[in-house]
Amino acid sequence: MSEVTAGEVAAAMKTNAAQAETKVGTLILRHGFETERMTKANASGRPGPNPGLTGDFRRGWTTTTMPTRQHVVGVIIGNRVPYAMRLEFGFTGTDSANRAYKQDPYPSVGPAIAVTAPLLAKDLGELGLFTNTKAGLF
Repeated sequence: MSEVTAGEVAAAMKTNAAQAETKVGTLILRHGFETERMTKANASGRPGPNPGLTGDFRRGWTTTTMPTRQHVVGVIIGNRVPYAMRLEFGFTGTDSANRAYKQDPYPSVGPAIAVTAPLLAKDLGELGLFTNTKAGLF
């Protein structure tokens, strides 16, 4: 039986790390786009203010990737329309034009994340890469 050299161990660790990064990036990207899809579905046809008249609110939900040198390891899901935060979280108070509001929240992305985050944690757990769902990530 031959001994394994430090160089062989380092090479194997480098290979395993690259494979894990690829797998994790693929999972995060897949779950990110699924979250965007569910968010857009949640942003359509619900009660309350009707931002769907133009489609800007629904269309405004986008997923942006956060690449490293080799692979995608994160996504940002957001909306650039000015009223997106008010719809998601509600708003009570006076705006800059001195108009009073008491608008209930109509969440779109929150419910989508509540569904997809546990699925992502499960998939990462199956790879042996994520076992603590109370780590503050989800």
